[in-house]
Amino acid sequence: MLEKTMKEFLEDAERLTVGAIVNDDFLMIKTTCGNAVLISENEWRILIDVFKMMINRDEF
Repeated sequence: MLEKTMKEFLEDAERLTVGAIVNDDFLMIKTTCGNAVLISENEWRILIDVFKMMINRDEF
């Protein structure tokens, strides 16, 4: 996962955002008040599907 400060992200936001969308390059944007992660919509959908499977699975 790429890690950038907010300043670094803002200096190259378009390229980094396109990288997250096209190349599935996860990006952590680090700030003084916490972090954010930028992922593609396709990766988001995969995460949602995994969460649904985990919630609906049978207990052992």
